Amino acid sequence: MPIMIAGLLLQVVLIAHAVQTRRDRIWVYVLILLPVAGALAYMLVELVPEFLGTRRVRRTLNTVSSLADPDARMRELLKRSEIANTVENKKALADEYIARGRAAEAVSIYRDLLQGIHKTEPDLMLGLATAAFRADDFATCLVTLDALRAANPDFHSADGHLLYAQSLERLGRPESAEREYAALVDYHTGAEAAYRYGLLLQSLGREDAARLQFIQIMRYFERSSTLYKEENRSWYNLAKEKL
Repeated sequence: MPIMIAGLLLQVVLIAHAVQTRRDRIWVYVLILLPVAGALAYMLVELVPEFLGTRRVRRTLNTVSSLADPDARMRELLKRSEIANTVENKKALADEYIARGRAAEAVSIYRDLLQGIHKTEPDLMLGLATAAFRADDFATCLVTLDALRAANPDFHSADGHLLYAQSLERLGRPESAEREYAALVDYHTGAEAAYRYGLLLQSLGREDAARLQFIQIMRYFERSSTLYKEENRSWYNLAKEKL
């Protein structure tokens, strides 16, 4: 009996928490219909990340959550945008469209956001450039990044720089792309820039220089932190295949 009462109290507390913190409404139904399994899932997916706050745990649990209900986040973001049509909510929705391979819809949202006082907002301009790149509109990506740099000379983004180099390469301007990659690898925190630089050097017939990039990726990876290895393992494996 005490166990049943404790279980019921936990169920009530978790339902109240889900409602008060405006979690996805599906959690309420899960907690009601599946008291034990639902409570365990709710604590793992919603509560543990709040207490631990680690990127690794959040990423893992978000993956589990998305597998259980792949459209949950999209529904939540659409609902938020309808309730409060703020820049923050619309940007989050646009980024979700990008993540889902619907970049053209993200481009439309970002174009709407880049109006009035937000016309030269660097984060929004970078968002538009990212969406344009994902939509294979490399010319728009370049134009947007050039405009971003002109309007915000003190704004710096390694990810934006990588988009710029890749767009130049995709548009058939390898020499210009090579200059951008060469500058980028000196400060980009991940291995992607060095790997893509290596591929470009290979395409230009500079095999020794390309090989050096792949070797450097492997050396840096092997002496890096666990978190870095988790985030860059795929690039490490690709570089290893090139040697």
